[in-house]
Amino acid sequence: MILRALSVGSLLVSLGGPALAQETPTARVTIQPAEVRAGMFYSGATLRITADVPAGLGISISCMGEEGRVELKKKGKALGLIWMSIGDVAFDPLPNLYLLATSSTLSELADPQTLRSAGVGYEALEARAQPDDTFLFQETIRFKESDGLYGVRENGIRLEPGGPGSVRAEAEFALPAKAPGGEYLILVHGFGPEGFDLLAEERVAVVQTGAAAFISDLAVSHGLAYGIVAVVFAVAVGLITGVLFGLGSKKGH
Repeated sequence: MILRALSVGSLLVSLGGPALAQETPTARVTIQPAEVRAGMFYSGATLRITADVPAGLGISISCMGEEGRVELKKKGKALGLIWMSIGDVAFDPLPNLYLLATSSTLSELADPQTLRSAGVGYEALEARAQPDDTFLFQETIRFKESDGLYGVRENGIRLEPGGPGSVRAEAEFALPAKAPGGEYLILVHGFGPEGFDLLAEERVAVVQTGAAAFISDLAVSHGLAYGIVAVVFAVAVGLITGVLFGLGSKKGH
């Protein structure tokens, strides 16, 4: 059997592992919306993924953000008395967003080694990051879940009859407002008795617009100017609030 994996920029690294036959058809994928526009009052978006996939396979659909190094401060008691930072912990690489939906439970989809080889699930992320502290890695995952940046929904894919020899797989992902702008990778994997195959790879962009784009660009490219604008804005809001409360108290008398 031929082993294969796909490398996509900095997002995927060849992990090895069993693969399905090369002739497996490529899934046709539709993403709605095709582009997410994040303005000043953006509060998140829902991505709807539809893929026509070969019948008889277990399916996973994942949405991954840009990968990078995540650094944390490890807290502990110094001399058993005072809580303070006692070291640094780094996870590298780790995507800034990871949302996964599957057509069954992960244990039914494939064995742990096959899932890790396909890069599907939290254990696959952990295997790549190779953290020194597993507990802190799991806590980091929980923290990202609380922000809506990470999530795994087993049995989260709806399978409907499709064309001859195919089914239609549908999943939804809730992009939180905290998801940074940029490109996100949509991956569709198929799992069968012989292993797995990457059936489709698409991208969707979150594009900041208007004032949100201006502020983001200012923060990244002109840190000093951004700091000055932030201070001026905070002072202005404080003055306006003071005036409004002052008027309200006078009316009360």
